Amino acid sequence: MTPLVLLVGFLGSGKTSLLRKTLPALKERGILSKVILNDYQNARVDSAALADLVEAIVPIAGSCVCCESAEELLNELANKPPNAGEILFVETNGTTDSMQLIEMILFNAGLKELYHPVLQITIVDTLRWQKRVWHNELERLQVKTATHLLLGWQDKAGAGRLNHVRRDLQELNAHADFVDHAQLIDVLAESLHAEAPEEHEHHHEHEGECGEHCHHDHDHEGHDHEHEHHHHDHEATAHGFVSVEIEPALNITQDELTTWWRGLPDGVLRAKGTIPQGEKKFLYFQALAGSAQPHFEDLEPTEWTRPLLVLIGYGLTEEELRALAPRAESKVSA
Repeated sequence: MTPLVLLVGFLGSGKTSLLRKTLPALKERGILSKVILNDYQNARVDSAALADLVEAIVPIAGSCVCCESAEELLNELANKPPNAGEILFVETNGTTDSMQLIEMILFNAGLKELYHPVLQITIVDTLRWQKRVWHNELERLQVKTATHLLLGWQDKAGAGRLNHVRRDLQELNAHADFVDHAQLIDVLAESLHAEAPEEHEHHHEHEGECGEHCHHDHDHEGHDHEHEHHHHDHEATAHGFVSVEIEPALNITQDELTTWWRGLPDGVLRAKGTIPQGEKKFLYFQALAGSAQPHFEDLEPTEWTRPLLVLIGYGLTEEELRALAPRAESKVSA
């Protein structure tokens, strides 16, 4: 299978510069790459600058690949996969909602058969971290979903600033590994040898949609917990992102859901679903890693509404992720 590497970072963080260093370094090891490059205006310009360094490059100009340009990205991923032994990079534009992009890829059955592992490398602009005014929460989201973090512009920042940013990132994302460029090359080389996940029987086919609740929202709310940072071994990295869908036939209150969410391990990045609340009533909820309180909405059911739980994690197997779901026979207490 082909490793799929999502390269994420805010505007000006240094994503294209990282690719210009990474692609030749991989080629020296005999590893070939393909790049899909998304940007508002400069996709073709940056593609031309990278053309000599890569086997194939595809520009996607316009809006984010997590929303308006999503169909173009999915078509490219599905219809023109790289050759065996190659790595596919997707360089996203600076305002990409990384969680929405990951969900879109993970719940596409065809892509799961083509790409593994799925990794997210987030480049953080050390100088401008959390100086984005109304885009600060988007920048934090791009860190929360990362599998690996790389600090950019370190040579321009003092030791105090570096330590401050590193502490912020550790608190936001306990499961991500900090890497420098040499370590990143090792991670990418190892990803070529990751074993494909075993197939699991699912109760239904996921269509990649969750009605009115799936939308491109660049303003995410949430309170952050302090987490002790740790490093994952190669086996955890090989899992990449994993996702499961479960159709739970249980009633669970908002308080019970909140308690359950707060007790999940750091590797769970996202939970959302529709939970029955008595006769003909449903509750929609969603929560992102770092948020102490899930977001709840009363949901007016339609003929398509059913009890459903979606979990997305990193460094876990599908079995481990599935085992974390609340069970009717052992409901958590508020």
